[in-house]
Amino acid sequence: MSSCFGILVLRKAGHDASSLAREGLRFTHVRNPKQRWEGVSLGLEDCIFCKIAKGEIGALVYEDEFVAAFNDLNAQAPVHVLIVPKKHIARLSDVTDNEDACIMGKVLLAANKIAAERGIAEEGYRVVVNCNEGAGQSVWHVHFHLLGGRKLGWPPG
Repeated sequence: MSSCFGILVLRKAGHDASSLAREGLRFTHVRNPKQRWEGVSLGLEDCIFCKIAKGEIGALVYEDEFVAAFNDLNAQAPVHVLIVPKKHIARLSDVTDNEDACIMGKVLLAANKIAAERGIAEEGYRVVVNCNEGAGQSVWHVHFHLLGGRKLGWPPG
């Protein structure tokens, strides 16, 4: 069973990456079978997006064999859907093989389908993925934001 690292879980426990580093803990990336903080082990059951993708909590707006999608609770546009691979991949930079690359392609295909279903395909939409804290990633399960339904400015952020 793979393990899932979630910054959300660490924050609930009163820790973030900086505070753990000050305590002498550091992140060690191990592709399979586990990802863990040295001294702190978090299981798959701790990943909120894994739970949503499995249908344990929340409501899916799209699902296929590889991908799940749900409305963002903090919507930044009239259409704001989060699209996640069902396979846990912590961040975009962890995609290093053809299998994971194919899954990322399936995420983009799902974005096209959802955009068409939501009626924003013709007017335009944006797909955003944040990688690591400096770019705004706050949940450590790679996820793509599908945004549309209004004029989107540039540059973002």
